[in-house]
Amino acid sequence: MLVASCDKGSTAENLEHAEFAIERQDYSSAKGICDNLREEQNNAESMDAVTLCSLSILYMKLSEDADREDNIGMARQCYLDAYAADSAGARDFYDHVPVEDLPHLSLLSSIVRSTTAISSGIPEEYIDEGDSISGLN
Repeated sequence: MLVASCDKGSTAENLEHAEFAIERQDYSSAKGICDNLREEQNNAESMDAVTLCSLSILYMKLSEDADREDNIGMARQCYLDAYAADSAGARDFYDHVPVEDLPHLSLLSSIVRSTTAISSGIPEEYIDEGDSISGLN
């Protein structure tokens, strides 16, 4: 039902619908909405960093249920695309994520750092440093 309404609403409304679907544990509807929004971003003349940032967090939340690798891969790509589209806008978004989304952001930024050889454009404060003590074993 939510996926059908996705085509006619604004991007902000669709992001809210996806968030609401995740809260209700309706992961398939949330995934459909996110995938539609991601496809719209891919087809747009210029990508919107805020939408991509929101999608990155939503995909991280979706990875807790199913298709872990696929959803994390989508979150990672949205994160990278957001910084490529508007690094200042992406940084501002991630500076103001709600507290409950910080674990998702922290994990995502760690994944991006570990899978991206060049980390330019990605602010250092979003990159978790490894535990220096754990390497002593």
